[in-house]
Amino acid sequence: MTGRRARKNGGSLSASLRKSVGKSGTSPVNTVAHPASLLLSIVQRRISARLGDRMQEPQVSFNGPQWFCLVVDPGCHRQIESALAMLGYRPFSPKVKRWISHARVKKVAERPLLGRYLFVEIDYPRQSFAPIMEQRAVQYAISVAGVPWPMPRPDVEALLHRYMAGEFDEVAYGPVPVGARVAIVQGQFENWLATVTGQERGGKLTLKLLGRNVQVSRVSPHDVRPAFGFDLDRQNPDEVAA
Repeated sequence: MTGRRARKNGGSLSASLRKSVGKSGTSPVNTVAHPASLLLSIVQRRISARLGDRMQEPQVSFNGPQWFCLVVDPGCHRQIESALAMLGYRPFSPKVKRWISHARVKKVAERPLLGRYLFVEIDYPRQSFAPIMEQRAVQYAISVAGVPWPMPRPDVEALLHRYMAGEFDEVAYGPVPVGARVAIVQGQFENWLATVTGQERGGKLTLKLLGRNVQVSRVSPHDVRPAFGFDLDRQNPDEVAA
């Protein structure tokens, strides 16, 4: 691996992490201890090298499974996580959940917190790197001289715990905005989809049922949840449940 390649890949990684910090700078996420800032100093000390036919397996560790960092194609995090989990690996890609606007409707979406970087826990030599690198959307692993380099376990585990605790869920810590697509969780229209059309005194919401010219007023924010995932591909039932 040449010095030019090392500097090029290392610089790309640093820029991506800084970009992640910048995007979350105005969000409720605590940017002082932002995970991108936390991991920037860690990963900067690892030199990125594309892993090809000369890829070497890491030294055998007697400390159990270790975390490694992969670079994946944009938008392929979930695909890679699913594929690696089916192969028996433990992948982890922290994500930010936030409202996004499209055609005047606000929907909840998750976006990778660290750009194209994804962690995977590997118990080498019981588990091999080969099945991971055979995934088409995996470009390379963070490595030194062609040898995958483990990330500090306490730092990755701390980031995992923060993510599982909902620290990067910007939706949970703010009000439901006008234009938000929501699912009603209780009441006459339980499990129906609606769009928030207004906010009343006391925090109550006014909703318009999806696909119906029906307005529902004085709905408590606790009676709705953000429409997410499969909600965005389904329609309301034909009739109100008895």
